Amino acid sequence: MIIVAGAGSAGLTAALAASDRKLEVLLIEPDLRAYLSCNSARSTGMVMAGGTKIQKRSGVDDNWEWLLADILKKNRGRCAMSVVRALVKASAPMVDWLAESHGVDFSVVKEFRYPGHTQFHMHATPSRSGQELVDSLWRAVRRAPQITVLEGCKLTALDVGDGKITGARIQYPDGRHEDIATDTVILATNGFGNRKDWVRRYIPSMAEATYFGGPNSDGSGIEAALKLGAGVGFMSSYQGHATINTETGLLVTYSTVMTGGILINIVGDRFGDETAGYSEFAERIMSQPDRRAYVVFDQSTYEVAIRFRDFREIVAAGAVRSWETTQSLGGGLGLIPSVWHETADTVSRCKAGDIRDRFGRADWGRAWRSPLYSVVVHGALLHTQGGLAVNEHAQVLREIDGEPIIGLYAAGGAAQGISGDGADGYLSGNGLLSAMGLGFIAGNHAGN
Repeated sequence: MIIVAGAGSAGLTAALAASDRKLEVLLIEPDLRAYLSCNSARSTGMVMAGGTKIQKRSGVDDNWEWLLADILKKNRGRCAMSVVRALVKASAPMVDWLAESHGVDFSVVKEFRYPGHTQFHMHATPSRSGQELVDSLWRAVRRAPQITVLEGCKLTALDVGDGKITGARIQYPDGRHEDIATDTVILATNGFGNRKDWVRRYIPSMAEATYFGGPNSDGSGIEAALKLGAGVGFMSSYQGHATINTETGLLVTYSTVMTGGILINIVGDRFGDETAGYSEFAERIMSQPDRRAYVVFDQSTYEVAIRFRDFREIVAAGAVRSWETTQSLGGGLGLIPSVWHETADTVSRCKAGDIRDRFGRADWGRAWRSPLYSVVVHGALLHTQGGLAVNEHAQVLREIDGEPIIGLYAAGGAAQGISGDGADGYLSGNGLLSAMGLGFIAGNHAGN
């Protein structure tokens, strides 16, 4: 029997992969509402892959080499290359396996490309929500007879002998502890975004940011492995997000920007190239007056965004306001008239191709079509991207010599990511590729 600690998308994928290899799996999760609280459930559920059967059926030409090139261009080569190559090569087999063997209803997102994507890499479930993706994985886990789920239980320690995993200690909801003998543990316990002292230490620029992720991102899995001499990598790396709706706390899909929308501050001025990436743009919003901004977009963009479940909930809550003209929008939001007039005029001319954007934005989409819409947003820390050092098999590596701790694996926020340091190396989709991809690799390698 193997232990998988953590039941987000990484742990669920790892458990399914190991189960398909005929292993008995004990899946433990500290939160009785795990399917509601993990970081994956709070995302838009976009799974990045290159060369899937789903893409081919949709007429999308893609492959793992193109996906690799996009990732490396964004992180500028600051990554563990063997891990990135393993992930992109596994991406298509993983997505197709989840669809064909476990009933996850993926389709290719073709209405727009996310920042830094040269191809339509993104796969999503019908409502385009992380909650639906996690629900699909949970249904598959519940159907698997070789997977036993212990909810409300937490891994608190690991045992090792002669450089190999020999057991794990778990804590039950009533405080009791149990030592379980096992030679394999997959840590999918998330990162440390909800651990303020670690965020201040490793990501000081986001120490005061709103934390948007799951409550159990406390670094406990990383800490347990550190006690065994494990190494870590890219601890300053994180995914931020620039468009968290201030009124509802829900994530506003970045299609609102990538299909022609803009971000303005509370006086009506733009403050950068919004298409560079929503992760690094979170810090820019935090430096604006009142630490908030507005996403402004038109009817054509609204028709794309409304396909996302979270956006529909934001609309239903009355947080998306509509305006017939740029003038009425400026007056309704209390923008400085001269500033907003200049911004709106510049955007119109950039869309027409008459001038170049001073921030370097090149993709503007079509001219705005009335009505216009606005939604107030702020920047947030979604999850950390640094963690335990792993190899191409998702095995955790010792700090002293870089050799694997036999039987110990890490995936998702517990493992080092593929975005380099900081936020600017994050390519849309890196988070779920690392989480589910390393879970897939770990589960299969453990089965071998």
